[in-house]
Amino acid sequence: MIGDDTMTQNHILKVGDVVFRSYNRYKEGAFKDIFSFINFMISKFTASRMTHVGIIVDIHNDNYIIAQSNEDGFDFDPTGVASFNKKVRMGSWRVLRIPRLKTNNIKQMAEGLIGTPYGFFDIFKFVVWNITGKKLFKASEKRMICSESIARILYSCGIDVRGENKNFKFDYVSPAKVYDELQMKHKAKLVLI
Repeated sequence: MIGDDTMTQNHILKVGDVVFRSYNRYKEGAFKDIFSFINFMISKFTASRMTHVGIIVDIHNDNYIIAQSNEDGFDFDPTGVASFNKKVRMGSWRVLRIPRLKTNNIKQMAEGLIGTPYGFFDIFKFVVWNITGKKLFKASEKRMICSESIARILYSCGIDVRGENKNFKFDYVSPAKVYDELQMKHKAKLVLI
């Protein structure tokens, strides 16, 4: 039975849909490369399978244009609609749709982040914070992890995913935090394809 928090769609995703990578360490391994290790660490310290987040900023020529931070920095990555839809159906990606999201600023805000290097050190900061409960390092916009960049884009659209503490820095927001905040506070719906 489909719950109230699920929306069934037979058509393509929309601009503004937030996409989450669901990491499975048993299928993918924890130590095959640096990103497998990063996914493992994020999953371990957030107690969530959500280890990566991006946002659809455009749909062009049968491609979703997904804005995201990855090892090459922040950029727009074209991803084939059919291929991505299959990954969603297979469960390796999840998609949330935010009701009444004003999407007119999303692409413009995301364009301003293009070229921002990936925050490898931010992953270390995040792990230290999760272990100690202390933010020992200064926040910076010079480098960003995926969840920080998406949290900033959503914030520019009036969607705050930092939680109740408004002093909470964007670089301490995890993909799991974005996922949970969107569902609980902003009533985002899981999109099934």
